[in-house]
Amino acid sequence: MIAAHNNQAMKILLIEDNPADARMIREMLADSLDFFDLQWVELLSRLPECRNGAPFDSVLLDLNLPDSQGIETFDTVQARLPGIPIILLTGRDDEEAGTHAVRRGAQEYLVKGKVDAETLARCIKYAIERNRLINELRNETKEVEESKQRLHSIIETNFDGFVIVDQQGRVQFVNPSAMKMLDCKKPGEIIGTPLGLPVVSGEKTEIELISHNGGSVTAEMRAKDIQWAGASAHLVLLHDITGQKKMEENLMRLATVVEQVDECILITDTKGNIQYVNPAFESVSGYESEMVMGRNPRLFQSGKQPEVFYSRLWNTITRGNVWKGRFTNKKKDGTLYEVEATISPVKNAAGDITNYVAVKRDITEAQKTQMQLRQAQKVEAIGTLAGGIAHDFNNILTAIIGYTEISMQQLPEDGPIKSNLDEVYNAGNRAKSLVKQILTFSRQANEERVIMQMKPVVNEVLRLVRSTLPTTIEIRGNIAGRTYILADPAQIHQVVLNLCTNAAQAMYEEQGLIEVGLEDTELDGAFVAQYPEISPGPFVMLTVRDTGCGMTDDILENIFDPYFTTKTLDEGTGLGLAVTHGIVKSHAGLITVASEPGKGTMFQVYLPSVKHHSEGQTVKRQPMPRGSERILFVDDEAALVNVGKKMLSNLGYRVETRTSSHDALNIFKSDPGGFDLVITDLTMPHMTGDVLAQELVKTREDIPVILCTGFSKRMTEQKAKEIGIAAFLMKPLIMRQIAETIREVLDNRQTSANRYITSSERQKR
Repeated sequence: MIAAHNNQAMKILLIEDNPADARMIREMLADSLDFFDLQWVELLSRLPECRNGAPFDSVLLDLNLPDSQGIETFDTVQARLPGIPIILLTGRDDEEAGTHAVRRGAQEYLVKGKVDAETLARCIKYAIERNRLINELRNETKEVEESKQRLHSIIETNFDGFVIVDQQGRVQFVNPSAMKMLDCKKPGEIIGTPLGLPVVSGEKTEIELISHNGGSVTAEMRAKDIQWAGASAHLVLLHDITGQKKMEENLMRLATVVEQVDECILITDTKGNIQYVNPAFESVSGYESEMVMGRNPRLFQSGKQPEVFYSRLWNTITRGNVWKGRFTNKKKDGTLYEVEATISPVKNAAGDITNYVAVKRDITEAQKTQMQLRQAQKVEAIGTLAGGIAHDFNNILTAIIGYTEISMQQLPEDGPIKSNLDEVYNAGNRAKSLVKQILTFSRQANEERVIMQMKPVVNEVLRLVRSTLPTTIEIRGNIAGRTYILADPAQIHQVVLNLCTNAAQAMYEEQGLIEVGLEDTELDGAFVAQYPEISPGPFVMLTVRDTGCGMTDDILENIFDPYFTTKTLDEGTGLGLAVTHGIVKSHAGLITVASEPGKGTMFQVYLPSVKHHSEGQTVKRQPMPRGSERILFVDDEAALVNVGKKMLSNLGYRVETRTSSHDALNIFKSDPGGFDLVITDLTMPHMTGDVLAQELVKTREDIPVILCTGFSKRMTEQKAKEIGIAAFLMKPLIMRQIAETIREVLDNRQTSANRYITSSERQKR
């Protein structure tokens, strides 16, 4: 491509297959034109598209190209680049072809070698100027035609009808609009016939014209005496007011809508003085219209928005713009409510602002619903986050609890370090329970109900709460209940914690007392008659009493509703008591509340007791089962591999470890009979634990696999069982738990049709 660039360059397209000719033409142009931009293409197929206006001022075209010959070349270029002047510049001096091309629209026909630079430049300039003049003439002609059409359209579509009648009332002239109103198709149908209307000069009359098809036109008729064809006559003007009548009806309909709509509508003058309010405004605000007429809307300001807020609002509407937004208003009785408003300027025909109209909607309840939705979304987000946290945290707890257990086994029972490690171990188990609670709350873990005592859970919560309460709040516990319940420990922990937290918040930053009691009780028929959802019998009763601010009856009616809260946004979500109520109900229990403003609140939770075989018995803890089999332990975290090896070695097992699932599979394949059991983590890079287990089984069908995970949405105990996993364990791994699981898996295999042979026996064979 040959090109020269300048901001004021003449844009020229050269279509020429001969590079030497192209260079020559470029040099000629350079000698004769001050500025030009030459774009060169060798083939017609490379012709640029012409879109959204002409990209070139002129085209220099060689008719004979490798991919197109003769006049067809010109036709193609003209079609592809419409409106751009084309100058034929060819090596053949063919006068007939040149004349033919000029007749078809070419600007010039020039022969290479017979044209000098000045001639070429002049032809280009003349072609561009000629094309400009043609376009201007074409545009002017088009404008004249459009003006004539507009004038004709104005005459033909005049809304008013003009009729001229003589002194005898006969029609002498009628325009198209009048013909339409008088229900005639041609002037000849009515010219010379009586108009049939009472014509009185100087009077304005409203008439109704009925057509043959039953339609009607309402018109305003006026008449004036005139001279027509040398004689006295009347000019009758028929102004169609059918639309005006309909508009009046629409205005009446609109007024009815404004009066009956639920949205508050308020109209002010340009100074902001109220001129109109609709009944909905009266209903919402509590002000009658007479009380606010002539007053400024600042009467309703709540003080929640700063002055700059209203200044910006006023600046927006006084500039003629529409303001949309939300603010807090105050009712006549002082109640605050949230408003969503659109305030618009009302302009007259001249564009001047005459009024402002505000359309307001009470969104107090809608905002509460929106807040509830946001809180639900936060809870959902917490649930999503909880799964990832649980996986990593349970891995950490596995190392903490595991090394603690190993260390405890190596110390004497009565040593001080052993006592300290007991606390570490207990704290690790509490952390394990806490992770489970988070997963349960976020619906990431299945509910697991076991026969349990509430006493340890309540004591644990009291220890936790004491560490977080300010010194101004005292907490006392009277934990006496010993019977058992069927419940999810994590959910019971949440119930106790929610009630204690709620009690603490009732007297935060003030002195107060929280009393927590747990006792066994028997509910008789008289008591349960008040609460048909429970049955008589033995129950465990949890009592949480505080000396806080107490609650009024209207608050008590709603405390168990989701998202209902008297707290600020940074103090709570309104979910705590709702969740507590749901948990208690799901456990076939009952929760009651008694409160009085200024005297505190008491919650009582009743959960049904169940029989337990160990009641009244002392259960002797059995020693942890041991073994000597060979185990392959796989986890991608080195810390967990190390603690796992030490735990299993302390139990007597021979342990081989790997941190890569591929390495584990390779070592197993190298000696399939050398292992009695494989324990593998689920979540590992490159190959997950469940896939590894399936590959192991392909190598040796009877190899038992225990699958472990800190958290997984996709894998459950049931799914693990379906793919042949012998046992499914949740981290953190407790030594007793893994010891009992290993023995159970291996012993079951050994008794299964006498098929199982240990690795030691295999080596002997």
